[in-house]
Amino acid sequence: MPRGRQRRLIWLFAAGFAALLLAGALAGLLSDLLWFRELGQEDVFWSFLRARLLVRLGLAGLYAAFLFVNLRIAAASFGSIRRRIANLEIHEAIKPLHLNLGAGIAAVGLAFLFTTGVGEQWPRFLLYLHATPFGVADPVFGRDAAFYVFDLPLFGYLQTNLIVLVVLTAILSGVVYLTSGALEITSRWLRVKDRPRAHLAALLAVFFLLLAWGWRLDMLNLVHSRRGVVHGASWTDVHAQIPGYWALIGLAAAAAAFVLWQGWRGGLRPLGLAALGLFAATLLLKVVVPGAVQRLVVEPDEIAKESPYIERNLRFTRRAFGLDEIDRRPFPLRQALTRDALARSRGEVESIRLWDWRPLLQTYAQLQEIRLYYSFADVDVDRYPIEGQKRQVMLSLREMESDDLAASARTWQNVHLIYTHGYGLVLSPVNEVSAEGLPNFFVRDIPPAVDPRLAGAGLTVRRPEIYFGERTRTYALVNTGVREFDYPHGDANVYTSYAGRGGVPLDAAWKKLLFAWRFGTVKFLLADALKPGSRIMYNRTIQTRIQQLAPFLFYDADPYPVLNDGRILWIQDAYTASAGYPYAEPFSFQGAAVNYVRNAVKVVVDAYDGTVTFYVFDERDPILAGWRAAFPSLFRPAQEMPAGLRAHVRYPEDLFSLQTQALRAYHMTDARVFYNKEDYWNLPREVYQESSEIMEPYYVVLTLPGEAAPQFMLVLPFTPSGKDNMIALLAAKSDGAEYGRLVLYEFPKDELVFGPMQVEARIDQDARISQEITLWSQKGSTVIRGNLLVIPLEGAILYVEPLYLQAQKSQLPELKQVIGAFGPRILMTGSLRETLEGLLGEGSAAAAGPESGRVPAGRPGAAVEPIAPPGAPAPPGGAEAPAARALRLYREAVEAQRAGDWATYGRRLDDLGQALEALQNEPR
Repeated sequence: MPRGRQRRLIWLFAAGFAALLLAGALAGLLSDLLWFRELGQEDVFWSFLRARLLVRLGLAGLYAAFLFVNLRIAAASFGSIRRRIANLEIHEAIKPLHLNLGAGIAAVGLAFLFTTGVGEQWPRFLLYLHATPFGVADPVFGRDAAFYVFDLPLFGYLQTNLIVLVVLTAILSGVVYLTSGALEITSRWLRVKDRPRAHLAALLAVFFLLLAWGWRLDMLNLVHSRRGVVHGASWTDVHAQIPGYWALIGLAAAAAAFVLWQGWRGGLRPLGLAALGLFAATLLLKVVVPGAVQRLVVEPDEIAKESPYIERNLRFTRRAFGLDEIDRRPFPLRQALTRDALARSRGEVESIRLWDWRPLLQTYAQLQEIRLYYSFADVDVDRYPIEGQKRQVMLSLREMESDDLAASARTWQNVHLIYTHGYGLVLSPVNEVSAEGLPNFFVRDIPPAVDPRLAGAGLTVRRPEIYFGERTRTYALVNTGVREFDYPHGDANVYTSYAGRGGVPLDAAWKKLLFAWRFGTVKFLLADALKPGSRIMYNRTIQTRIQQLAPFLFYDADPYPVLNDGRILWIQDAYTASAGYPYAEPFSFQGAAVNYVRNAVKVVVDAYDGTVTFYVFDERDPILAGWRAAFPSLFRPAQEMPAGLRAHVRYPEDLFSLQTQALRAYHMTDARVFYNKEDYWNLPREVYQESSEIMEPYYVVLTLPGEAAPQFMLVLPFTPSGKDNMIALLAAKSDGAEYGRLVLYEFPKDELVFGPMQVEARIDQDARISQEITLWSQKGSTVIRGNLLVIPLEGAILYVEPLYLQAQKSQLPELKQVIGAFGPRILMTGSLRETLEGLLGEGSAAAAGPESGRVPAGRPGAAVEPIAPPGAPAPPGGAEAPAARALRLYREAVEAQRAGDWATYGRRLDDLGQALEALQNEPR
């Protein structure tokens, strides 16, 4: 093939490849624009695009201008080029136009090459432009915290980029000078002409000045120093490092002036000596001197010298994580748990959560997934007003998992046009159990059926279709010529057509072509089912959908569903966070080290039409104020959230977990106590499935000591370092005007309050309970020990742990026993009511003695019944008379003997003996 034709083919291939890349980028941008427009946030899309382009073009322009000037100066060293015509050599001067053109092309190309990812730094620039003061000044430099959060990160980024630019320019200029012969490397020395020497000296001077700027920024960054005992400027930083930085800044300025003078005067050796001298000074003043001061001056008297700096760290860290607003109260510990106290705490008792979300998720899956293509992603805890009382419930959505369709059924039409959405939810109270040890559903089945007793409780699901959820990973095409699968009904299926406003309309041929390109299939163009009214839904997972709209926020790991006015909505907690808050200790949060966090936003997503609304829940947060100024149409005040939805807002677990991590050390406010870690706390451990793990925060409905009414809150206890007893309990309120208030109850240090692992150990040491667990585990079953809950009730501390039984060949855990502990008593029975009665030392459960783990006979897994006040008639299924109990145990022993169940026979004989002893000792 002729060389000219080869060259044309190469250019044609390159042009085609570039066109494909451009078409892909434009298709992505245009489809994103249509998506933003569908959500009513087109302004946000253009703001994102404008910010990216301006940042990229701005820095690329700076790079290009600097590179052009320097390359043009260097290119002038060529002077002329040599051309040979026949046997004659001709020196022809290079035209300035050609020099300008060559330098310009090289500068622009290199600038765009080296600023490829710069556009993604637009959040730094936007926050800098919309910075809002925190109203808190750092104690070293007197600057507002906003400078360290908004300004300093941007300045550091620019300084680093400019250093790279200068170094790159020097290297390119050196290459040009070597090529032109103005810079010559000999075997013994480097020979350079006057102009190149002056040029390179000027670049070195600029490099020194940028180093000086960097040292000034490093000086300001000492508010994040790790040299001392805590995060922030230490004694050494203030008394040795800051003076060292000032000295380095002065030396860098002097070195810059010196190399400029030497560049014009002549000689390369002084330039090298200046650079070497500045490097030695840096090593001395940044490393050697501060290190010597730290070891020789500070460490021998560390606590005295560092105490003021520790106090700053304590103050700023507590403010950064909201710990300074915690209401600290002593817990009025009482050693009595009475029937009167339980009767007054009926709401709290009836909201004790017997269902652990992990076994409950398996149970939901076995009982309510109905078909193989349905899936429950998670189980969430919430509260609903039911029969005039705030009831704590657990709920989960039945989402479509198209990947679980049979392989032969996973066609494009099935996945994207027919099996488009999940359907309905299940909802059950946290404390009710059926006779079989299964949850007692308030809402169940397909279509969603509400328990007839709760017809007026507002649990009716009017719009059960779930197009947007946690597992909706594929795009969906709706309003097509093919009816969508709605839900199964016996041996047939019910079909429907989408009636909402979600999705981008496919009302033009170019849109079909656009999405065919985006999703890589020509079926958009070939499918007869697509018609002018068809719509495409994409970005359907909750996290993806929200992050597309506001990628600058941090998001909670667990969005949770809410049933409000018959519609299913998702609530997602969003945070503002920074690593730049001065003097505050950083902690790991959402995969990043941050030292300032606020739960500033609640995001609501409609599961049917995908509408997304951002509600502002922290008007005081300066970071959110910057984002609101940048994107005014994106955020709405919290007051605009519907009241029914507002009642389901809850304190987020991720933030609470972060605060509990920080509180372990930062509940201490005295510098000396903090330095010695005298009162360091740990997060307690508990047993789950026979293994020890860190206890997770849990939601409860409680009336805290000193409070008038029960509230839905998130709680977690603490234990002292190296010990297992309980030292404190942190509670975060979620209801009404009290939302977001943190209360820390501290237990008396001179009294023993059992911690979770101590209670777990007592459960393991109880002969009766451990014997029962061992027997169950040997009969082809797995015993699952659920969450141990610590429940404060009128100054008394109650511990409750559910016990589940799961056959090894089944994935259907059943709640069979409830373990309760109070003071020296520990008891396991078939229901919470029986356990509480036994812990009171009353009724049949008490007959076995306070330390017994005996399982009283009765209906296993019975629904929770409230403890009645003194004088009230015994509830149905309540305590048995001793004689009746003895007769029942005898009959059960006989039945076990006939069935050959000798283990049960032996246990019933033991129980019968205890019952007869109780009968004999009964007063006559």
